[in-house]
This record gives sequence, C-alpha cells and structure tokens, in this order.
Amino acid sequence: DCQLSEAADHREENVIISVSIGDVDAGFISEYALHKADQYITPGSITSVLTTAPLPNWVVSISRKMPQVQKDDLREALLNLPPEDPALKALRISSFKAASDADYDIIRDIIE
Repeated sequence: DCQLSEAADHREENVIISVSIGDVDAGFISEYALHKADQYITPGSITSVLTTAPLPNWVVSISRKMPQVQKDDLREALLNLPPEDPALKALRISSFKAASDADYDIIRDIIE
C-alpha cells in the first residue's frame, strides 16, 4: 500500500521533517538537500536508504536566435568557472559540464 503526497510548498526540507516526525514513512529528496533541515530534526531520525544515479540539473538553455559566437562564448565562460567562483558557490555546485543528449536518457527511461 502506497499513498504519494507532495511536501508542503514543494520544499525538500519539509520532506525531511515529515519523515523525521513520522508523518510519512519515506521521502524523496536530492542529495544536496539531505542536511537542509538538520537544525529542525533529531539527529539520526532519518536514514538514506538508496542513492540513485545522478539526474541532470542546472541546465542552461540558450535561444536558438542567439548568434553562434555568443553561444560559444557563454558556453566557454560557464565551463571555465573556477570552483571558488561566487556563482558556483551560490549554486552549491563545483562546476558546469557540457551535456550531451545521452545525459537525459535516465529521464527518458523513468518516463517510459
């Protein structure tokens, strides 16, 4: 028996709190969010059961109408940001990487 519900305000920390206090038996969150609610829960009240393959995120989309030289410059600028760059720190990522169409096969597999 499984009943799915959405977290309040669609926030991952609310998933963590709901699991911690026993309102739900399990929740699904990103690895990034794992410690977002630490200050609100009893230590050890949640456990990671399974880690999935990484899903593509932080996708940068560019208009097809943008001149190719600008697209290339933007791509290079993002790919060459140093790990200590304030933008990467604010996003809590270490770098951008060039994506290929195959990177999204995991999403296609989930949908099928």
